[in-house]
Amino acid sequence: MEEIEGKITRVKPNTNNHFLTIDNVDYSGYGECVFDVGDIVKIQFEINGQYKNIKEIEMIKKAIAEEKQVLSGRYTDDELKAFHKQTSMKISGNIVAHKNNTGKTHKELADEIVDLSDKIQEKAYGEKK
Repeated sequence: MEEIEGKITRVKPNTNNHFLTIDNVDYSGYGECVFDVGDIVKIQFEINGQYKNIKEIEMIKKAIAEEKQVLSGRYTDDELKAFHKQTSMKISGNIVAHKNNTGKTHKELADEIVDLSDKIQEKAYGEKK
């Protein structure tokens, strides 16, 4: 039996079975699916021909509502990262332009906000872009 831990990026329920996609690989299970896109799970599975049949599945972390919507196939990870970076830069520009009583230059403040944004992105996606 093999094991994998990862984030579910797609759920395809059927009447008597379901498929979960993790790292672009489909895993098949039987019965009702109680997991959602964005959930982090640990799966024990057996390979049966072209299928990876789920034998045991454990919830590691439940997805938050916003994450489920975003991961439902609406955007790719690269699109999300680019959007996150653009949004962070726009917000930092607005903050710096409207209030600066720190004694730092606008560029220093903007750089600090972008660095913080990069740390958040690294935590969310496991990497910086």
